Amino acid sequence: MSHDLSIVLTISTVFYTVVTGYISILLYFKRYRQGIYALNVLIQIFGLLSVTGIIQLSSYFFHNYWLFSMFDDESSPMMFSIVRNLGIIFMLLVYYFSESMIRNTPNPFRLSLLSTALFGYLISGIYFINTGHLIRTNEIMPFAQATKWDEFCYDIIFLTGLLILFYNFYKQFEQSVEGIFKKNLLFLLIGIGVFLLTYLVEIMEHFLPIPDVDFVIFSVPMFLIIGYVYISNPNFIFYTPIDISLLQISSIDGHLIYSQEFVSEVSSKEYLISIGLSGVNSILEEIVDPETQGLTIRSIDFVGGTLIFEQIGELVAVVQADRETLTLRKSIHYLIEEFYKEYGRSITAVEGGVTHNEFHDIEALILRCIPIIQSKLVRET
Repeated sequence: MSHDLSIVLTISTVFYTVVTGYISILLYFKRYRQGIYALNVLIQIFGLLSVTGIIQLSSYFFHNYWLFSMFDDESSPMMFSIVRNLGIIFMLLVYYFSESMIRNTPNPFRLSLLSTALFGYLISGIYFINTGHLIRTNEIMPFAQATKWDEFCYDIIFLTGLLILFYNFYKQFEQSVEGIFKKNLLFLLIGIGVFLLTYLVEIMEHFLPIPDVDFVIFSVPMFLIIGYVYISNPNFIFYTPIDISLLQISSIDGHLIYSQEFVSEVSSKEYLISIGLSGVNSILEEIVDPETQGLTIRSIDFVGGTLIFEQIGELVAVVQADRETLTLRKSIHYLIEEFYKEYGRSITAVEGGVTHNEFHDIEALILRCIPIIQSKLVRET
């Protein structure tokens, strides 16, 4: 590595470390002040990136010490590098964050692809420990370059994680209408797209004799954009590309507190079954344990959608949607928490049930906690 390139890489790493650490701290204060615990995964991601940068910088200055001696060593497997292993943990967190936007459980194909690449990464290190020999990519694929096999698997893990993140933000973009979320998603897609193109070059290096491109420089714009979006609007963490047709808040004994039906502005999909308010109340009576006053079932699937139930104390929220996602589940939980903070006294003060007309600005609260509703139209009933 030339002296000039080394200086550029060091400066880039310093900037990268400071930026990700600062974003992590700002997100922590947002979470602490607003009680948005769903931000934890982003705090962990950016905090891990900052720690990785600190270790990477340490390796530049203390590379003769045993702890850093195998960093970027072509004669050793990547599994021996602390920085590379932290990179794997980072991408697994990104994968969890991405999947939680649009699914309740991991997609089998994407999970198997990521697991296969991770298995190849680990096997390469174990093989080196047993034999002292590094597996080369051209030994597995004769048409490839003589790069390290575990490095190829590492790049596949990163590429897979970035593709999943890009795809899920694109699905959110499809479900959005004009406004702040549409703009934020466009920025996110551009930032991730630039980094994604960089990593496509990383993959090509295993098959073509092209110069090595260090991805650190190209990752900074993506992290800046992601940090800006979630710091400026922390509730964006609850944004998920689903169709919601009904939101209902009830007391555990069945008294209706709030109910609203919605239709989508951006989807022509119609539910095959419309549950209706009376149907939800009947189901609620069946799934509440009379002894513990807790829910025995948290979701019910039906043809064309699902009913999602979330309980905190005496309140139960019910959402009818086309599918359940982890992000939606977190947003419903956050809604009940915030509802208790704002209207807890009103709930206990009214005997025999209450109506939504007695709650000031409840619509604004719901839009803040379940942002996708901003892409819906209130259905006239």
